[in-house]
Amino acid sequence: MATAQKNKLTRKNEPRRRTKIVATIGPACDTPEMLRKIILAGADVARVNFSHGDAKTNCEIIARIKAISLELGRPVAILQDLCGPKIRARLMEGEGVMLEEGAPIVVTTDDIVGTSKRIGTTYISLPGDVTKGDRILFDDGKMELRVESVHGWDVQCTVTRGGLLKSKKGMNLPGVKLSTPSVTEKDIADLRAGLEAGVDYVALSFVREPEDILRVKQLIQKVGCDVRVIAKIEKPEAVSKIE
Repeated sequence: MATAQKNKLTRKNEPRRRTKIVATIGPACDTPEMLRKIILAGADVARVNFSHGDAKTNCEIIARIKAISLELGRPVAILQDLCGPKIRARLMEGEGVMLEEGAPIVVTTDDIVGTSKRIGTTYISLPGDVTKGDRILFDDGKMELRVESVHGWDVQCTVTRGGLLKSKKGMNLPGVKLSTPSVTEKDIADLRAGLEAGVDYVALSFVREPEDILRVKQLIQKVGCDVRVIAKIEKPEAVSKIE
């Protein structure tokens, strides 16, 4: 009790910061011991990334954070980060596949192990969404392909920026209107679980248009919660509609 009281006074007498410190809580730091250290170090917000793990496990982490925050007498907000339509490359050979600039390569929706000639993607709608001249980026833009043509489930491309593509790296399609919704069925299920667990903020990944945010807000209102929504600006479409 004395410790909690001391911590309350410490937080109360700290200078007011307009900038908040957000700490992402993952497997390396979700134990009670590490959470105490993170909170005492000054974390204002605990981010729980629902792109990883299942909803049950993530909600257990949220409950743990809340309990320790209460124990220490230090308020910590919970930020639920929804996955959104995550698009990835599939498994690659060995430690990764080297993409050589100028080389032809096929991106396919087939479930294959990738090579320097042919790589797989988890995005089933890719052949229907892209056309000649579109760009395909991997690993936060480190590698870039240009679409040449589409044949069935295969997208014929040319490597315009090479590099080592490792398994399950992120994939982005700048300027391409995706047919998949920004708020997936997984997001809706995770959101419901997060609201029941008592999150304070919800972050939506890969926002493309205002309607994406409005849909999440409507879902929150239906549950009867008052939780703020954060738009993660990661796509050019969102930048063009930022206002």
